[in-house]
Amino acid sequence: MALLTANTLVEERDSKTLVLHEVAAAENIFKGGLLGIDPAGFVKTYVIGDIFVGQAYEASDNSSGSAGDTLVRVVTDGDIEVSVPSVDRTDISKACFAQSDNPDDCNIAGFAGAYMGRVLSVQDSASGKCRIRLKMPFENVTTSDDTIFLDNPMFGVGTGASGGTAESNGWLGRSTLGLGLESNGDKEIQAQIDATSEAANVSVISEPIFDATLGCRFEIECRMSAAAGAAIDMDWGFADAVVATAFDGATHVHLHQDGDTSTPEDTLLLGADDTSNDVAEADTAINLSATVNGRFVFIVRTTGIAEVWHNEVLLTAPVITTAVLTGDLIAFFNIEKTATTQTATAIIVKMRAWGGS
Repeated sequence: MALLTANTLVEERDSKTLVLHEVAAAENIFKGGLLGIDPAGFVKTYVIGDIFVGQAYEASDNSSGSAGDTLVRVVTDGDIEVSVPSVDRTDISKACFAQSDNPDDCNIAGFAGAYMGRVLSVQDSASGKCRIRLKMPFENVTTSDDTIFLDNPMFGVGTGASGGTAESNGWLGRSTLGLGLESNGDKEIQAQIDATSEAANVSVISEPIFDATLGCRFEIECRMSAAAGAAIDMDWGFADAVVATAFDGATHVHLHQDGDTSTPEDTLLLGADDTSNDVAEADTAINLSATVNGRFVFIVRTTGIAEVWHNEVLLTAPVITTAVLTGDLIAFFNIEKTATTQTATAIIVKMRAWGGS
């Protein structure tokens, strides 16, 4: 279905029910268009990989402006009319997903972040016209819907040398030797490596359930709070395989930090790869703090092109758009060391992932 090229009909609303948003840079929003929000908090025409926020009540042309130069009123509650292919009365109550900014381009299966609400009534099965009841702002889908969403994990006990593998909200916590994973009482997860001279790692990973061609998104807040030396490495992102002590895939997009100082405020490295294009890890010129969590968002669009955001800013160097991700991906966090006595502790505060179906 084509993207909107002109304004479309929107039902009249009481102004008290509309939410005013700032518009992202270089965006031209049409009246009636479906909208997402970028990791910096600006609304934009919906593209799979974004989080859906509502329908534009009016047009707003910021195509020549910077982020926030224009505003738009957004319909975020109540009912709207959309089109869903082959919809019928048996689909009433099912989740509905945006596919683009076009309200005639929706479906009852899709990317979890595109969740709009639920089918309320079917007006015309032949044309697919139906009404949906919009979700509560930032409400997520449930595990029973035709999509993929993994919420924050919480591991209550360690998964060290004898702890095996723990599971929480679809995430797998595991370790090769070391102290493993546990909750620290502050609603945080600690990943710890001890001083025993051995190769060790601690990881939190998903199953390979994120199809790159359907769009996927991974949000994580984390930091390396302590590290004893350069034998310590921390990596997080998407990959098509994770084995033993590291991610090991032909396809991946990831961030990397070395623990090469006693207080690990190390430069953040970014890399990506597909089966033929390798973007080697390169300096982003960002130093990470040992005491303040970094906020990270990985988005893989349906084109296979990845975006990586740090603290609401899109990372533009190194350029990773030459790597086109394909196949089923794993969302992962991993901290590891080679066979030394060095120790490390990493903190995970938030870890969520959205996929498509």
